[in-house]
Amino acid sequence: MQSQKNSDGIFPDKTELLKEIESLRKQVELLRNRPPQPPLPQIDPSIAAVLSTLIETQKQLLGRQTNQNVIQITSANDTANSIQIFKGDIIDNAFEWINEVERISTLAHWSNELKLTNAISRISGSAKNWQLTTGKNFNDWTVWKTAFASRFKRHITMQEFLAH
Repeated sequence: MQSQKNSDGIFPDKTELLKEIESLRKQVELLRNRPPQPPLPQIDPSIAAVLSTLIETQKQLLGRQTNQNVIQITSANDTANSIQIFKGDIIDNAFEWINEVERISTLAHWSNELKLTNAISRISGSAKNWQLTTGKNFNDWTVWKTAFASRFKRHITMQEFLAH
């Protein structure tokens, strides 16, 4: 059916519209008289449960195959929490803290990327501020720890030490 003007700029006449309406009525009648579609076969609930379990197991197995490092990252969270929080206070010793991170990362078999991520997760205070402004520019563990140690090098007198 043409619902717009034809090439002559004239709307379809009544005869054309009636023919189109009649054609649409016939299509509707055919659809109404069509035999109902057979219902989908019902699956036994116990079979459906077994299939569901198999699908979930398959997903888990595929997930393990594609994400071999998930285990390391999952266990790294607990291990990372054993690193003391470094605040960047005058009394904090950056060299000792970095050595602690190195020791724990060696025992946990962390990559340098994971070592950097976990170290950053264990800083707060002025050390965190340094990370947000300067440390974020260092994406390599060796470069980051050198810059960190340089920034938080310990300069404390005995009086300052005794005051804390």
